[in-house]
Amino acid sequence: MPVEHTLALITPEGMPHAKKIIFRIKKESFTILARRTVHLTPEQVSDFYHHLYGQRDFPLLVASTSVAPVTALCLGRHHAVEKLVQVVGPRDIAVAKRDALGSLNAQYGSVECNLAAVHASADPKAARREILFFFPQSQVEPWTELGEGLRWLEEHVGPLLKEGLAQMLKEKPVEPMLWLADWLLQNNPNQPQVEQHLRHHPLSKPPKY
Repeated sequence: MPVEHTLALITPEGMPHAKKIIFRIKKESFTILARRTVHLTPEQVSDFYHHLYGQRDFPLLVASTSVAPVTALCLGRHHAVEKLVQVVGPRDIAVAKRDALGSLNAQYGSVECNLAAVHASADPKAARREILFFFPQSQVEPWTELGEGLRWLEEHVGPLLKEGLAQMLKEKPVEPMLWLADWLLQNNPNQPQVEQHLRHHPLSKPPKY
């Protein structure tokens, strides 16, 4: 199953509790792929939260996020976006405390000022944009776990390779590696079937002058 990437942003409100927040995120089986602590300018915060522009609390959001350093976490796990949204909880702290009592925002957000402790990417498209905002060099496409890749090799490549090695031991060619490479090409199930006498001949004869 592909591992998805998402972004968690620990806001100035949540920074005093950063260790506890990160501990909880790791406990939820997230892997921290990249981490960065920065002090954003109001312009940078406005750019990051541009999709919220026009909302009544947008000026407060910009001011409160740019007042002190934040920590951005690029995270990976199965269904990362959906799971992190659940772990972080609603941005409205009153709603978080009412409907998602175990969420990070319910635990560490400010009810008085309605300031979230953690921001989570809302969907895969937002996750990609927000990860690249903080980590421009990141590879944010879904990736397959190493174990799954090894299982695929074992299931699809292993049997063919074993058969080729067995044939090579019988043939005892002068150039074993070249022989094996040619045998694998000829016996590749995805390779178009070509008559044996045409395998090593050009498709057309060169013109005579």
